[in-house]
Amino acid sequence: MPLRPTSRIVFRSSRNGSGIYVTPVLGGEPSPVAPGGFRPRFSPDGGWIAYWVGSEGGGAAAAARREAYVISAFGGE
Repeated sequence: MPLRPTSRIVFRSSRNGSGIYVTPVLGGEPSPVAPGGFRPRFSPDGGWIAYWVGSEGGGAAAAARREAYVISAFGGE
């Protein structure tokens, strides 16, 4: 059973080449769940994380090079 999304924080960090990380709200070591990516968000049940990869910045050309992904909140393919 997934942990409640309010007990964890998902964020993007530029550490180790950048990636999406999850850490407990009450402290602890962040765990990497995906390389690269921007603007991660938990699903309502806390079991999944949605994020996108591609070019940052505005404009139609940058948006056309973005791809959305969904990954388990506990890592994986």
